[in-house]
Amino acid sequence: PIASGMVKITSRQLEASALVLHGIMLLNLVCVPPDLFFTRAGARVCFKLALGMLLLDFRLSSMFNVVSMLAHIWKYDRMRADFELADGALPLTVPPLHFAFTEVMTCVGLSWLCLTVEQLEWARVSAACELEEASRKSDHVMLQASKRMISALCDAE
Repeated sequence: PIASGMVKITSRQLEASALVLHGIMLLNLVCVPPDLFFTRAGARVCFKLALGMLLLDFRLSSMFNVVSMLAHIWKYDRMRADFELADGALPLTVPPLHFAFTEVMTCVGLSWLCLTVEQLEWARVSAACELEEASRKSDHVMLQASKRMISALCDAE
């Protein structure tokens, strides 16, 4: 519906909706029970990727991904503090440095994917504009040729 023009939406509205959806995701992250934190990780990554593709703005999606990454690391740190047992052992098996590295690499990977899609979209739009310009030039050349042919035919009589 958006591509056909039935639904009018501006880039500001897309950015605002992405901001709201990221806010909802971060609120969900803060409120999620610790036992569901790791089970929903894949869904959160897919959601962040979809929002990045929706924005088509590498800088804005990277900023959202960095904020999300920091929230994930904060949540993991809070869970480690909450789960520390009396003898100092932790039931969480993922080392903090490994978790932080995974989050950073996920952020970098998502940002790279968003940058790639943005560049592909710019290339597609640029090619479409060049095609339109070439079409206009060829129409102009055809019009000039038609005028010359009509002029030549009129002069021949």
